[in-house]
Amino acid sequence: MKLTQKHFEIFKNEMNYWADEFSLRSWSIRFFFKKSEKTFLAKTDVFHTARLAIIVLNNEWPSDDPTDLALCEVAFHEACEILLLPMCRFNHKSVDDRVTERRHAIIHRLENTVFYPNYMERRQT
Repeated sequence: MKLTQKHFEIFKNEMNYWADEFSLRSWSIRFFFKKSEKTFLAKTDVFHTARLAIIVLNNEWPSDDPTDLALCEVAFHEACEILLLPMCRFNHKSVDDRVTERRHAIIHRLENTVFYPNYMERRQT
């Protein structure tokens, strides 16, 4: 499904929420909304020395109608990428796949323990 500008705004608002929660405002965070040839829902590229994070939300998703929850979860995931990626810059190339795998395991744990309870609580108020 092709996402709309409304979807992009939901994503950016949630990403900005987590940037504040995780104290990521020392980073310059730039958002882009475009079709990607790859299958990711969103992607974050971090440039450490410039303290720049470029986040691309793919405007083509496999689901018929992405929910607010799905968009917010993806935004949380990308905020966690910015939070955790700086520790990866010191690793050797030979361990990069293992580091990426472990980083994503941490992010999935944070989704379950931080994101979901927070999301549900914010929706009830």
